[in-house]
Amino acid sequence: MRESAWIGIDFGTSGCRVCAVDQNGNIIAQIEQNLPAAPHPYLSPKQQSLYLFEALKRLVKQLPAVVIESISIDATSGSVMLSDHQGNPLTEMLMYNDQRASMASEKIAEKAPINSAASGPSSGLAKLLYFQLTLALPEKYYLLHQADWLAIQLGATPGITDYNNALKSGFDVVENHWPSWLELITPMSVLPNVVAPGTVIGKLSEAVMLKLGINQ
Repeated sequence: MRESAWIGIDFGTSGCRVCAVDQNGNIIAQIEQNLPAAPHPYLSPKQQSLYLFEALKRLVKQLPAVVIESISIDATSGSVMLSDHQGNPLTEMLMYNDQRASMASEKIAEKAPINSAASGPSSGLAKLLYFQLTLALPEKYYLLHQADWLAIQLGATPGITDYNNALKSGFDVVENHWPSWLELITPMSVLPNVVAPGTVIGKLSEAVMLKLGINQ
């Protein structure tokens, strides 16, 4: 029997780190793909996907006789963008430390509970409101967190996130739903469906498997 592996991806501000573990949790391969050093305008969504695939291809080359069971992604939850319902980008990605949403965050503070993680310009919700206030948007679109965008590139369904990412966008992790006060901020239809971390949300397409060099 061929050995199995599970791949984890950590996409941060300085690099993309990819690790494969076996069924006992032992690291059997790992790669770090550095991103361009600051100062620079942060990478576009499409550039981020290029770095993701480059790191994954390098990792997969170290695992020629291994069955990849699943892939999981984490990234900066306060980094968000908008896409259409097919997952095509409508905006740039505003990184977690981008301060352009300062005025939008003040509007949120008027409506949000005092202890909400969606308060402040670093929140995903503030950046969503900033996009809505400054751009002409189509009727239908989704809020995407950085990990959501990268997962879509591998085959995830657009419009799905997990509650770790959604926390800073206003999701109530105690009651497990988007709270009603958000209706005072944004159309609820733009908010993604929320699942628990680790939930399967897609499958690698034939094109993605060919691109990565995976044949199962």
